[in-house]
Amino acid sequence: MAPDAGMPPLRIRVRFGLDLDGARGWPPANRLGDSTLGPMGFLTLLETQLGIRHLLARDGERVVAYRAALQAANSPARFYHASFAADALGTAATLLEWRDLWCLHGWTGSFAAGVGTRLRDLAVIERALGGELALSLGERLAAVAETLAVRPAPVHEVVVVDPDAALPKRWREVLARLPVNAPPAADAAHAPGLLGELQRVMAPMASGGLPQERVAWRDDGTVRVVRAETRLFAAEWLRGPLSSRPGSTVVVADRHGVCLDESLAQHGVARNGFRETSTFRPATQVLALAMGLLWDPLDVGAMVQFLTHPVCPLPRFAARRLAEKLVERPGIRGAAWTEALADIADHYGAESAWVLGEVQRWVECERHPRTPGVTREGAWARAEMIRQFLQDQLKTDDRAERAAYAAAYDQAAEVVRSLERLRLEGGGPIPPRQLEQLLMQTAARGLPHPLLEAELGAAGVAHCPAAVIEPADLVVWWQMAAPAMPVRDPWSRSEIEALRAAGVELPDMDGQLKALAATWVRPVLAARQQLLLVLPPHAEESHPLWLMIRDRVEGLPVVSLEDLLQAPRAVPVVESAEVTPRPLPGRHRWWRLAGGVRIPVRPSESYSALNLMLNDPSQWVLQYPASLSRSPILSPPDRPRLFGNLAHRLVERCYRQPGAVHWTADDIDDWCEPNFRRVIEEEGATLLMPGERAYLADFQHRLRGAMRRLQQALRAADIVAVEPECRLAGRFDGGDLSGSADLRVVRDDGQSAIIDMKWSGSKRYRERLEQNRHLQLVLYGWCARNGAPQLPELAYLILDKADLIACDQRFFRDARPVIVKDPQTLDALWNRFGASWRWRRAQLDRGEIEIVGEEIEPEQAAEPPADGFTLEELKEDYNAYRHLRGWAS
Repeated sequence: MAPDAGMPPLRIRVRFGLDLDGARGWPPANRLGDSTLGPMGFLTLLETQLGIRHLLARDGERVVAYRAALQAANSPARFYHASFAADALGTAATLLEWRDLWCLHGWTGSFAAGVGTRLRDLAVIERALGGELALSLGERLAAVAETLAVRPAPVHEVVVVDPDAALPKRWREVLARLPVNAPPAADAAHAPGLLGELQRVMAPMASGGLPQERVAWRDDGTVRVVRAETRLFAAEWLRGPLSSRPGSTVVVADRHGVCLDESLAQHGVARNGFRETSTFRPATQVLALAMGLLWDPLDVGAMVQFLTHPVCPLPRFAARRLAEKLVERPGIRGAAWTEALADIADHYGAESAWVLGEVQRWVECERHPRTPGVTREGAWARAEMIRQFLQDQLKTDDRAERAAYAAAYDQAAEVVRSLERLRLEGGGPIPPRQLEQLLMQTAARGLPHPLLEAELGAAGVAHCPAAVIEPADLVVWWQMAAPAMPVRDPWSRSEIEALRAAGVELPDMDGQLKALAATWVRPVLAARQQLLLVLPPHAEESHPLWLMIRDRVEGLPVVSLEDLLQAPRAVPVVESAEVTPRPLPGRHRWWRLAGGVRIPVRPSESYSALNLMLNDPSQWVLQYPASLSRSPILSPPDRPRLFGNLAHRLVERCYRQPGAVHWTADDIDDWCEPNFRRVIEEEGATLLMPGERAYLADFQHRLRGAMRRLQQALRAADIVAVEPECRLAGRFDGGDLSGSADLRVVRDDGQSAIIDMKWSGSKRYRERLEQNRHLQLVLYGWCARNGAPQLPELAYLILDKADLIACDQRFFRDARPVIVKDPQTLDALWNRFGASWRWRRAQLDRGEIEIVGEEIEPEQAAEPPADGFTLEELKEDYNAYRHLRGWAS
């Protein structure tokens, strides 16, 4: 279609600055036909208007491509040879950064003869690239400048807000072919009072100079400097000036802008649209979590994070069920894991085959040793799985979720492309560090919150002082903290001279500092009526510009916002109300239930429950009748409990072998050697992780000794049958009683014994036998007796010391006997238990719940019955409800 003859030609007016990408540091106005752009925005505009197309790539992909060139030219003579061998991707990223910086400042890819080794090698690499590397910013600008030389762009005016000396060479070449005008000269004479004087003093900084004069402070309201000890309080106070601003307003915030916006939004003030990026958005985390499951040995912590993550590829019930079992028994493919898979199959019914297939794909996948690493095909296939999963999530109707998934999908696709290139190159496995670096380079950009947008009535915002390019009535510099400073170049003086000879015009350190200082003063010069500086808390370093201002304005006060609370009429402050302090609830000896509330008798009890009921009724009430429990995913077993679980499992498996009771100690060793590793992999995989090997070796040594000791005791006692994890049942005054004895053994004459295994605590369990406090053995012995006239013998096996403890040596001839102070029969101990239970039950029936502990308020404690079981103070560390019982004063 022919263009309308009456249509005016397209006119584009651009205001350009190096720090204006994504900025909005100016008041709203009618700007039809005008664009304010930073480097990436302006470059994209020029390429579009000139019809220039490039195959663009993300940073991670370019690093992988540059790594290939380094690899192709690598030899012991190359300066990067040792670094490349230790960290190929890290070396490639650093050298690519050098190369891109040189290109931006004029490098064409070659050097004259006689340059140093590093420059010569990088020129060789440049030739080896052969066009395989996506263009850098400098190369794209060079292509634009070349095209502008033969074909003009429809840009009729460019206003450059930065001085020519601050621009990289490639930008100067582009701008030289465009109609460029200088911005209007800054005029600070219109600012009133102290602000105008301060602007006159600081103005030399805008042209690279330093302020020379001083002015005296006077409180005319045009310059205010405040500080709070917390950012939250500063934000609460600042909403007052922002909600009652005199006119146009610009807020400078290079960090913590979201904190300010959250405070404004809570009080109905327009959100300014600060959007800080974060690498912790759930959608962008799933890539690294899923890739972390490739390694052998299994990282149990990483697996739990993957299964409990809100963006887990597995269905929710399946993921949580597996996570619970994994925390309880750290490992996969064991009995606990098989039980979890059965629960999942029952839950999903007809869909169970698909769900279990997904579990196998994502969790039971092939794993690779950390040395040498994962195959390139395996890494690519895993990343492709994640990309496909994220692609499926893009179908959501939720705008925020769709934006998050889109960003995550882009990252996953970038990793897939990078790994595809590595796969096609061929070569050896990818070690963990190299894969982690590839993921970090991809995810380092972070993701802003998609819903934190500017609202109607928002102020202008600038993510750095350089983005303040127009006057405003009120300029606020939020959290005026120390900025990032330029660092010295990593090149020698001779290398810099060689670069300059090759046409590379790198900025020197003095020039960078002067250009940076010139941008710092822009917010000060832009204020027309008021300048408000909000300093960071005392613990943080302040901005250099603030130090200059403080030096140039004699007597300039910094107002403490906390002090303003004492004089609210002097300066507007955040609304406040006196809060009456309320202490935390104290600890009391008794809880008493309201009338009519009764705790019913449970139909069945176990030792664990009865132990709590007798010794600390408050724990029993909260755990059983109240059914309060902490998440099983958040409470993995500590190392002693894990050792105990693993030891029980190995002993159980050993004595389920036919004829094991007749084995020699050497037979026990031979059986344990292969089976120990299997048990660890299935239920103790955390012990295979780096840093745990010493604990694992010590555990294996102690457990082997304990099993040899146990076998020796069984053979000496003429044991003919061993029943591990023996299910027991009985009756008591409160109903059914159930339990599981670690070992029930039977002698050739029919006499039996119960052995309770503990990982540690020889002294503690000896004392229990001496003082008749071995409640668990009493309950198990009574149930094992099952009405028979002959009482079973009772013993403890302390595994870490290989210590077999019994009251005497009548049954276990080589046990370590204890001296019981008041020997009592099992019948007598059972009766004492019954008396204690009836005593506690009577308290509960009256609505009285005793809280036991040393730090409990010294109120009248319940006196146990004289014919009752000896009570025991339980360890506070194992009380999951200790903070619900009150706080010690």
